[in-house]
Amino acid sequence: MSNHDTEDRITKLVERFTHIGETAMRDLPIYNHNLEVEAVGFQPMENGWLGVLITPWFINVILLPEQKSSAPKPLGEKLTHELASGEHEFTVGEDDELGCYDFITLASPTLKYKSQQAARAAAEKALHKLLTPPEEYQEQIPEQPVQFVSTEQKGKQRRKFLRGLLGKDVTSEAAE
Repeated sequence: MSNHDTEDRITKLVERFTHIGETAMRDLPIYNHNLEVEAVGFQPMENGWLGVLITPWFINVILLPEQKSSAPKPLGEKLTHELASGEHEFTVGEDDELGCYDFITLASPTLKYKSQQAARAAAEKALHKLLTPPEEYQEQIPEQPVQFVSTEQKGKQRRKFLRGLLGKDVTSEAAE
């Protein structure tokens, strides 16, 4: 499938959910007027594209097939897809105009997001985590060295803390 077809499919996704928002969701209390429909980070996967769809009422990871098709399983059923980070459970969704797609809900409703930029940052972070192998993702987390403290030292630190002296340079043993 060409790059143009990809753009058309993602554009159709955004247009469809924009229409749903304007016609069916706008007046509901879960609708976040600070957000708009946006496709974030869509990239080719086997037989489709994976990315995040931000709407004013949900933020979902979407696995969108290359072409409109009917759902392989009933609406709402669970499917497992293998991503770089491991296996993930998706839910089958379907739309009259888009056909079937699989999704993982990241946020619903989206009322905690005060701006499109905040929603986009959360979407990008989630997508990065899904597309990064676990060992690489772990390397990005700094290790915290474990420090063992003797019982005697622990008691001295507790006394310093209670006296407001912890972290201060006290050279006299009498202060302990």
